[in-house]
Amino acid sequence: CARREASDSLRFVPFAAIAGAFEEATWRGFGPAALLKNGALWQVVLNFLMLMPVGFFLRALWGMKLWEALLGGFAVSLFFELSQLTGVWGLADCPYRLFDFDDLWLNALGAGAGWGLMGLPPFSRLPSPRLHERHLWYGRKRKDRND
Repeated sequence: CARREASDSLRFVPFAAIAGAFEEATWRGFGPAALLKNGALWQVVLNFLMLMPVGFFLRALWGMKLWEALLGGFAVSLFFELSQLTGVWGLADCPYRLFDFDDLWLNALGAGAGWGLMGLPPFSRLPSPRLHERHLWYGRKRKDRND
Protein backbone atom coordinates (compact mmCIF):
# COMPACT_ATOMS: atom_id res chain seq x y z
CA CYS A 1 0.00 0.00 0.00
CA ALA A 2 2.86 2.41 0.68
CA ARG A 3 4.00 2.15 -2.93
CA ARG A 4 0.53 2.55 -4.38
CA GLU A 5 -1.10 5.95 -4.53
CA ALA A 6 -4.84 6.38 -4.97
CA SER A 7 -4.27 8.05 -8.35
CA ASP A 8 -2.49 4.91 -9.58
CA SER A 9 -5.75 3.01 -9.15
CA LEU A 10 -7.83 5.23 -11.44
CA ARG A 11 -8.01 5.13 -15.23
CA PHE A 12 -10.60 7.43 -16.77
CA VAL A 13 -9.18 7.43 -20.31
CA PRO A 14 -11.94 6.15 -22.62
CA PHE A 15 -11.02 3.30 -24.95
CA ALA A 16 -7.59 2.79 -23.30
CA ALA A 17 -8.27 -0.95 -22.95
CA ILE A 18 -9.07 -1.29 -26.65
CA ALA A 19 -6.00 0.75 -27.57
CA GLY A 20 -3.92 -1.53 -25.33
CA ALA A 21 -5.32 -4.65 -27.01
CA PHE A 22 -4.55 -3.21 -30.43
CA GLU A 23 -1.06 -2.13 -29.34
CA GLU A 24 -0.28 -5.59 -28.00
CA ALA A 25 -1.60 -7.13 -31.23
CA THR A 26 0.71 -4.95 -33.32
CA TRP A 27 3.83 -6.45 -31.73
CA ARG A 28 2.42 -9.97 -31.17
CA GLY A 29 0.67 -10.25 -34.52
CA PHE A 30 -2.91 -10.67 -35.62
CA GLY A 31 -2.93 -14.42 -36.21
CA PRO A 32 -5.19 -16.74 -34.20
CA ALA A 33 -2.35 -18.00 -31.97
CA ALA A 34 -1.12 -14.46 -31.28
CA LEU A 35 -4.62 -13.22 -30.48
CA LEU A 36 -5.10 -16.07 -27.99
CA LYS A 37 -1.98 -14.85 -26.15
CA ASN A 38 -3.08 -11.20 -26.17
CA GLY A 39 -3.90 -10.52 -22.50
CA ALA A 40 -5.26 -7.03 -23.17
CA LEU A 41 -7.67 -8.41 -25.77
CA TRP A 42 -8.85 -11.07 -23.32
CA GLN A 43 -9.53 -8.36 -20.75
CA VAL A 44 -11.75 -6.51 -23.23
CA VAL A 45 -13.57 -9.65 -24.35
CA LEU A 46 -14.13 -11.01 -20.85
CA ASN A 47 -15.34 -7.64 -19.55
CA PHE A 48 -17.91 -7.67 -22.34
CA LEU A 49 -18.97 -11.27 -21.65
CA MET A 50 -19.03 -11.00 -17.85
CA LEU A 51 -22.41 -9.26 -17.54
CA MET A 52 -24.18 -10.85 -20.51
CA PRO A 53 -26.10 -13.14 -18.13
CA VAL A 54 -27.30 -10.08 -16.20
CA GLY A 55 -28.91 -8.58 -19.32
CA PHE A 56 -30.29 -11.97 -20.32
CA PHE A 57 -32.03 -12.47 -16.97
CA LEU A 58 -33.19 -8.87 -16.66
CA ARG A 59 -35.17 -9.39 -19.84
CA ALA A 60 -36.20 -13.00 -19.18
CA LEU A 61 -37.32 -12.62 -15.58
CA TRP A 62 -38.50 -9.05 -15.32
CA GLY A 63 -39.16 -8.07 -18.92
CA MET A 64 -36.94 -5.00 -18.70
CA LYS A 65 -36.34 -2.79 -21.72
CA LEU A 66 -32.92 -2.42 -23.35
CA TRP A 67 -32.13 0.90 -21.67
CA GLU A 68 -33.00 -0.65 -18.29
CA ALA A 69 -30.69 -3.60 -18.94
CA LEU A 70 -27.89 -1.23 -19.97
CA LEU A 71 -28.44 0.85 -16.83
CA GLY A 72 -28.58 -2.29 -14.68
CA GLY A 73 -25.35 -3.59 -16.21
CA PHE A 74 -23.71 -0.21 -15.63
CA ALA A 75 -24.87 -0.19 -11.99
CA VAL A 76 -23.53 -3.71 -11.33
CA SER A 77 -20.25 -2.79 -13.00
CA LEU A 78 -20.01 0.44 -10.99
CA PHE A 79 -20.45 -1.61 -7.81
CA PHE A 80 -17.58 -3.88 -8.90
CA GLU A 81 -15.32 -0.95 -9.76
CA LEU A 82 -16.07 0.94 -6.54
CA SER A 83 -15.41 -2.24 -4.55
CA GLN A 84 -11.99 -2.49 -6.19
CA LEU A 85 -11.23 1.21 -5.67
CA THR A 86 -12.20 1.22 -1.99
CA GLY A 87 -10.37 -2.01 -1.18
CA VAL A 88 -13.62 -3.95 -0.83
CA TRP A 89 -15.28 -1.12 1.07
CA GLY A 90 -12.42 -0.75 3.56
CA LEU A 91 -11.78 -4.44 4.26
CA ALA A 92 -8.42 -4.25 2.46
CA ASP A 93 -5.76 -1.72 3.42
CA CYS A 94 -5.67 -0.12 -0.03
CA PRO A 95 -7.18 -0.43 -3.51
CA TYR A 96 -6.05 -3.75 -4.90
CA ARG A 97 -7.33 -3.37 -8.47
CA LEU A 98 -7.65 -0.65 -11.04
CA PHE A 99 -10.84 1.40 -11.38
CA ASP A 100 -11.20 1.49 -15.16
CA PHE A 101 -13.78 3.51 -17.08
CA ASP A 102 -13.60 1.02 -19.96
CA ASP A 103 -14.80 -1.76 -17.65
CA LEU A 104 -17.97 0.22 -16.94
CA TRP A 105 -19.06 0.62 -20.54
CA LEU A 106 -17.85 -2.81 -21.67
CA ASN A 107 -19.83 -4.49 -18.89
CA ALA A 108 -22.92 -2.38 -19.68
CA LEU A 109 -22.67 -3.27 -23.38
CA GLY A 110 -22.33 -6.92 -22.41
CA ALA A 111 -25.55 -6.67 -20.40
CA GLY A 112 -27.19 -5.10 -23.46
CA ALA A 113 -25.92 -7.95 -25.63
CA GLY A 114 -27.34 -10.47 -23.15
CA TRP A 115 -30.67 -8.64 -23.34
CA GLY A 116 -30.55 -8.93 -27.13
CA LEU A 117 -29.57 -12.59 -26.95
CA MET A 118 -32.77 -13.31 -25.03
CA GLY A 119 -34.74 -12.06 -28.04
CA LEU A 120 -33.18 -14.57 -30.47
CA PRO A 121 -35.31 -17.57 -31.52
CA PRO A 122 -33.65 -20.29 -29.45
CA PHE A 123 -34.11 -18.27 -26.27
CA SER A 124 -37.29 -16.36 -27.06
CA ARG A 125 -39.16 -19.68 -27.32
CA LEU A 126 -38.32 -20.63 -23.75
CA PRO A 127 -41.31 -20.81 -21.40
CA SER A 128 -41.75 -17.72 -19.30
CA PRO A 129 -39.85 -18.07 -16.04
CA ARG A 130 -41.85 -15.29 -14.40
CA LEU A 131 -42.77 -17.34 -11.37
CA HIS A 132 -43.13 -14.25 -9.23
CA GLU A 133 -46.30 -13.38 -11.16
CA ARG A 134 -48.01 -16.66 -10.23
CA HIS A 135 -46.51 -17.56 -6.88
CA LEU A 136 -45.18 -15.93 -3.81
CA TRP A 137 -41.46 -16.25 -3.23
CA TYR A 138 -41.90 -19.04 -0.69
CA GLY A 139 -43.98 -21.20 -3.00
CA ARG A 140 -47.63 -20.82 -1.96
CA LYS A 141 -50.05 -19.81 -4.64
CA ARG A 142 -51.11 -16.20 -4.54
CA LYS A 143 -54.81 -15.54 -4.10
CA ASP A 144 -56.51 -13.87 -7.03
CA ARG A 145 -58.46 -10.72 -6.39
CA ASN A 146 -61.66 -12.49 -7.50
CA ASP A 147 -61.43 -15.15 -4.77
